[in-house]
Amino acid sequence: MAFPRAGRVRVRAVEARGRLPHLEFSRAETGRSLSRITLGTSGPESYRPLDEPGVSLIDPFVRFKPLNVEGLSAPLVLAVAIRPGGSDHTFETTLVGASGQSFRVLTPEPLLTSIQGGVFVGDLGGRYGVGIAVWNFLWEDSEAHYAAHRYEVKLYTFDARRSLFRRAAVLRSKGKHKRGEDALAELNLPRYSNLLDNFPAIESYRN
Repeated sequence: MAFPRAGRVRVRAVEARGRLPHLEFSRAETGRSLSRITLGTSGPESYRPLDEPGVSLIDPFVRFKPLNVEGLSAPLVLAVAIRPGGSDHTFETTLVGASGQSFRVLTPEPLLTSIQGGVFVGDLGGRYGVGIAVWNFLWEDSEAHYAAHRYEVKLYTFDARRSLFRRAAVLRSKGKHKRGEDALAELNLPRYSNLLDNFPAIESYRN
């Protein structure tokens, strides 16, 4: 990937037994290390690949891709740490950006979703401008897993002065929905495209 000040950078996901996954950023030409970003911080114990023989659980893993967003001058790195489960999976999304010749996490907290949730980065519409929308269902009462649920939507706006995203609003639907798109419509939000559904490397975990 190419960045305005850091130049050409090699990005590598590292998944080591017994340790949290991380991204390594280094100069493409020399291999000199620039930054290391730790992922899986929302659940450190569950995001460490197990180092035990005979364990049948599917290990967590990380995938990433470049992301260009209109309104932001430099490309971002969209990283997703996946924790496979039985009837559902947990997706921890992190946005990483360049800060001079080093790299840092731009989101104030891990963006957690399930299969039924989603993440959007771009123009949020209305007064919010460029930002992030994260939606996920609320598991309340004795509802079945894939029944209709109320949804929670977190909106993050981009602080251009600090070059970081900050949380701007938390909205909850009144009605119950089987699809996140219907909850967004109830809350009078645009029909955001889900970045996790347009990510070939994790496609098999989105159904």
